[in-house]
Amino acid sequence: MRCILEKTADEKQSDKSKNKRKEIYKYLKVKEGSDIKNKKVVIVDDVYTTGSTIKSAIKILTKQNPKSIEVLVMSKAITKSL
Repeated sequence: MRCILEKTADEKQSDKSKNKRKEIYKYLKVKEGSDIKNKKVVIVDDVYTTGSTIKSAIKILTKQNPKSIEVLVMSKAITKSL
């Protein structure tokens, strides 16, 4: 397994509001030389909070024409409204 997405800036999602997290796509790109055309891709994320990272990754990777994209999430954060 190898990582094909990389951050272009050191942006922590945990420090951001829900609306600001939606901007993660600005800080992700496919690594130079990565060829996923017609290949199966698995996105692995440690914590699913708003889904912004996964949605952005799918949007970016779809442009590379993979055969399929699957997602594995280790845990889901539960937030409570006060």
